[in-house]
Amino acid sequence: MVFTNFSTPIERAEIELLDLRTGERKVLVRGGVFGRYLTTGQLVYASGESMLAVPFDLRRLAVTGPAIPVLGDIAVVPSDGLAAFSVSERGDLAYVPASALSGETRPVWVARDGTEQPLLTRPARYSEPAISPDGRRIALTITGTGGNRDIWVYEPARDILTRITSGDAAEFGALWTADGRRLIYSSEQPIFDLYSRAADAGTPETPVLVGSSDKFPSSLSPDGKLLAFSLSAPAASEIWLLPLDGTGKARPLLQSRSSALRPAFSPDGRWLAYDSDESGRREVYLQSYPDLGRLRRQISTSGGEEPHWTRGGRELVYRTGDSVFAAGVEPASGESGRPVFLFAGSYPPQLERGNYDVAPDGQRFLMIKVPPESAPRRVDLVLNWFEELKKAGR
Repeated sequence: MVFTNFSTPIERAEIELLDLRTGERKVLVRGGVFGRYLTTGQLVYASGESMLAVPFDLRRLAVTGPAIPVLGDIAVVPSDGLAAFSVSERGDLAYVPASALSGETRPVWVARDGTEQPLLTRPARYSEPAISPDGRRIALTITGTGGNRDIWVYEPARDILTRITSGDAAEFGALWTADGRRLIYSSEQPIFDLYSRAADAGTPETPVLVGSSDKFPSSLSPDGKLLAFSLSAPAASEIWLLPLDGTGKARPLLQSRSSALRPAFSPDGRWLAYDSDESGRREVYLQSYPDLGRLRRQISTSGGEEPHWTRGGRELVYRTGDSVFAAGVEPASGESGRPVFLFAGSYPPQLERGNYDVAPDGQRFLMIKVPPESAPRRVDLVLNWFEELKKAGR
């Protein structure tokens, strides 16, 4: 069996061969992912945004020559080692071009009636906006060439965009500390661990929590002392808490066979909202805190994720696909009203952290929009691709 032994950056990944009878392993290719054996006697794989091929002897189970590039513009997910191509036994190739997935996005303010106002017009691939506690700065993830992600901070009043992280590791999903002086984010080294850095990039990053499972920061308690984050456990995603003052270790809060993500503390600290797939689809739930046994109720009615509180703590907003809804919540009792549709648009979700934020006044939403001209979606099909492959190998 051929498989990818994935690591980041991809230059450290290896494609290996496993003998299913003896368990013996050997490395076939270094610096590649998504290896596939073809009936032409070649092994193809992805490196960067290109497909390469090496001759492979099926009897010796060994690579017998150098790699040659056979196709460019292949979509690759650098944080997972997945490449978007498939080859049939008869030699037809289907693939998603990288250019079809790397279109620009735009941060936009959206009013409750759906009216849009652009925030940043300079071209880039923006995601995961987070508004600072004072509302004057915005942390964003920007995906650069090759798919690497870094965190930037934008100051609208001065129209200045400052880079906060850099390097080979993917760093994304920033969360502001309560005083607005630092950012907590996920950094792939190679596990998605939690790190922190000054919001002006004036000091080096420092680890917040490292371990053997991926972690994604989501919300701070009102006093700023407790971090709620999602942890990718072997069975399902769980919600954990971490004291930021060093008084204790990280501990699980919600664990089950279903996947719970994106916890959000209420402004008074008495409630925790999150989304879970326990019903078979993702819905938003409200959980009493710290006494988990006091109350728990479902807020969304037809699917929901990425919950956010408005500042007064009397309303939960969430999204279902490209639509945004709001539900009233009584802070004392946790009673909730029927969700009300606010607006919809070309606002793509983001798996780990969420892909929008709510302004301090609760009247505007900072969304990430895919402009119509930047959203080509296609799968290219090449018939009789083996003929082209033979020509490339000459």
